[in-house]
Amino acid sequence: MAVSILLFIIIFCVVVVSHEFGHFIVAKKNGIHVLEFFIGMGPTLLSFTKGGTKYSLKLLPIGGACVFEGEDGLQTEKGELTEGAFPNASVWARIATVFAGPHGLSDGFDSGLGMRNLYAFHIRGYRRRCGRGSGNTGRGYYHND
Repeated sequence: MAVSILLFIIIFCVVVVSHEFGHFIVAKKNGIHVLEFFIGMGPTLLSFTKGGTKYSLKLLPIGGACVFEGEDGLQTEKGELTEGAFPNASVWARIATVFAGPHGLSDGFDSGLGMRNLYAFHIRGYRRRCGRGSGNTGRGYYHND
């Protein structure tokens, strides 16, 4: 049991790191200033700053984040945004940065899950709403009764 829990935590951390690193690397390549890149939630266990970005490891291994300048909206109201702020980036740079998390470097993990969820919830739901089938027959396709 303990080994299963430890393996789950390790695999989950790999998924989180790859997901957040997708956001991070695309933001950096597009000139978006990353304020903090952290793994975990809660109190900070370890942190250091390099190149204007604070890197942190937090206590609870239940997620992570890549925080961009101007993302919270507070600096926007005060007019304190630099050229590298998220809202000042081009639309395509912002789209690529957001998209890079689930579809970037973590392609084998959450991208695959995302595509399965897209199919399961969107496409199947659309087919049901349009009356193109009464549901899954268990054989992987729809039929009309």
